[in-house]
Amino acid sequence: MAEEESSSELIQTDYQSQVDACWRSIGVWASHGATCSILNEVIHCRNCQVYIQAGRDCLSDQLLPDADEMQKYSEFYREKKTASDSGWSKVTLFRLGSEWFALDTDIVMSVFKPQSCCWVPHRSNRGIKGIANVDGDALVVVSLSQLLGIVAEESNDNVERGVSKAYPRMLAIGKSDKPMVVEVDEVWGQSRYNAEHVLPLPSTVSKAAHKYSVGLIQLEDKRVGLLDAALLLYGLEQAMK
Repeated sequence: MAEEESSSELIQTDYQSQVDACWRSIGVWASHGATCSILNEVIHCRNCQVYIQAGRDCLSDQLLPDADEMQKYSEFYREKKTASDSGWSKVTLFRLGSEWFALDTDIVMSVFKPQSCCWVPHRSNRGIKGIANVDGDALVVVSLSQLLGIVAEESNDNVERGVSKAYPRMLAIGKSDKPMVVEVDEVWGQSRYNAEHVLPLPSTVSKAAHKYSVGLIQLEDKRVGLLDAALLLYGLEQAMK
């Protein structure tokens, strides 16, 4: 992913040898898969207080005893950085059934654990799953899987999917004055993509998902369906009428 240009030189300290980097042994960067029980609450190691505190401690350990070297780095970081992220966009990644999707992060207001829904009479056949209490607000829960024509997986075999653990989540999406809630089977986190690298959709994509998709993007070892945010919100709003 594109980042701001930076120096190839790094300030080296012995802090890394002192910290217990649990995010590499039991967290999301573990080679054998994530096993940390706290991930059920924080979703990603970046949100964990252990990881945050380790970063703060690492930064506080960056003081240089040599005045000339300190001046060198001070001058470098005072220089204006040249941004090189033109054409890049940020998306939130989630899974429905066996399919991975990406949605513009600007319309994803929050991610939270599944909430119980209050049934809405005579509306369930139109994609409305119910009303959920989200931080004191009564929000409509709309079936995203039904809109995209995604069939839920019956198998719970995470090994075949290449997933160590999967936690269902709800997403509050849309505008701040009129949000709605959708259910997903897993949230991967956030990532960035370049519009120039969007691939065409294959013919195997379902007709419903094809309607709301822009194309495919390659993120690490996954090919993810990029959703059209405006069209998706319109489709969800129509499902509530």
